[in-house]
Amino acid sequence: MNGLIALATAAAAAGATLGILGAGPVPSGPGPGVSPFGPPLPTQVTVGPPTAARPIAAGFWGVDVSALATPNSTDVPRLLDTPARYLHFPTGFVGEEFNYTSSEITNSNGTVTPATLNVSGFIGICRAIHCHAILQLPAEIDRPATAAYYVQYIVDRLGFQPAYWEIGDSPSGWQHFGIPWSAWTSAQDVNITPIPFAVLVQTYIAAILPVDPGARFLALGTGLGPLDFSRSWVEDLAEIDGGTLSGITLHSYPLNATTLPATTAGLFAGLSGGESMPEQVSHVREWIRAGCPSCQNLGVFVVEANAAQIAPWYPVMATFNGTLYLAADAINGLDLGLENLDWFCFQCDFPNVWETSPAQVLSPYYLFSDVLDHLENETLPTNVSGASPVFAAATFNGSGESVLVVNLNETRPLALDLSAAQFCDGTPLNELLWSGQTPRPVEGTGSVGTPVTLPPLSLGLFGQASCSGHSPATTPPVAPGGAERASVPNSLRGISGSRGCPSPAVASASPDPTGGSVREVRVLRAAGPFVGRSSYDLVRAFRAR
Repeated sequence: MNGLIALATAAAAAGATLGILGAGPVPSGPGPGVSPFGPPLPTQVTVGPPTAARPIAAGFWGVDVSALATPNSTDVPRLLDTPARYLHFPTGFVGEEFNYTSSEITNSNGTVTPATLNVSGFIGICRAIHCHAILQLPAEIDRPATAAYYVQYIVDRLGFQPAYWEIGDSPSGWQHFGIPWSAWTSAQDVNITPIPFAVLVQTYIAAILPVDPGARFLALGTGLGPLDFSRSWVEDLAEIDGGTLSGITLHSYPLNATTLPATTAGLFAGLSGGESMPEQVSHVREWIRAGCPSCQNLGVFVVEANAAQIAPWYPVMATFNGTLYLAADAINGLDLGLENLDWFCFQCDFPNVWETSPAQVLSPYYLFSDVLDHLENETLPTNVSGASPVFAAATFNGSGESVLVVNLNETRPLALDLSAAQFCDGTPLNELLWSGQTPRPVEGTGSVGTPVTLPPLSLGLFGQASCSGHSPATTPPVAPGGAERASVPNSLRGISGSRGCPSPAVASASPDPTGGSVREVRVLRAAGPFVGRSSYDLVRAFRAR
């Protein structure tokens, strides 16, 4: 149960270093056999009963795929090894700059860059993993007819129907509104305000529906700056377009570090309060209700999440602590019941992404392939008492339970008590433990009655295969769109129940946003800088690249 403590202590004593990108430095210790950490903090995870299970949205897990990515033969198998089945393309500001037919990207200064991944290549990847796609349409140029032409080209010529068309990426940071790509220069500063943007969305939808009558739309693609600035963007959009949109899209990036040095504690502070994902989403849901009280089905999609694009965080995000940030924010997304959560990004030249070119895998990828892929398709109410900051989520599938715990304490391990986590006594507890001292998580086993020692800056995933005569799931899970994923090992699936192990509740099917009914909940999304007065300079700097 304490294998990672022993591993970290031994590594520190030996002065070991590890070569994995994204792994943190090995903690220094006082000497062989002596733990470099303070005494463990008693921490209990309490999980609600199966009757309180809530389906995870069918489009939850996603990832951004950039038009600037370099495709290679590993893309499909790597994506298949993760829960992500929604792909967001062409990602971030490139969505405002990408010509779908010529595969050219017009930069903010007017120069042109050829895309390394065109829409046909993206569709090939998407089809190979049976994905659903969110395709961005360029709106900054204010050319609804051009957007409709791209839609018809993709749907009729290429025979591909995305799940959603997204209109707008960071509109409050636009510099070339209404100007064709051929006339863009770095000296321009022509922006748009909330009501004209909402009307623009309306005109785009009107132009697209005749060529794609079944199209569904998302809009905005923005981070939240000061709340009094962001509110009008969301309320006006909901009021004018709420009846025709399927959702409002957000970007979740920490903005509470605009000057160096950025610290690990500062990064983790961005997971709650202020402009954190929970704070953003709760406000946006309130503003949707205010702008369109009848829009009960207007969802919130976080199509970009990470801290990868915010330069002050680069040194922190490049360590294993950046991976822990992603794990904790994934728990935020599960708690919020988001329709979709897309991570930035599958392959791009930022720290803390899944892989860099040419296909060098970073630790965030293994977070998704080795840890988050073992989560189930429903969430159970989860509470942590004792230490802080600690994030936890319990997931359930009607015949199994997995509990993810992320310890963000920088100096103290946890004495983790799982006796109230709805696991069953007398049944082995399967573990995945990861502190960044190994390239990938380490498997182990334990028992419910024995506390788990979880080192500082680490995570653990805990599950049971069976208990009290109940059998684990035997059918491989099916992702949205019918893509069969590699089945999760039974050793990491479990039965949920009280200490007496009552019969688990039957997991209800959750609606697939693209039609039908599915038992899995997996989605992908894209990334981009926050928009708002406080982040405007960051937006301009990124666009200048």
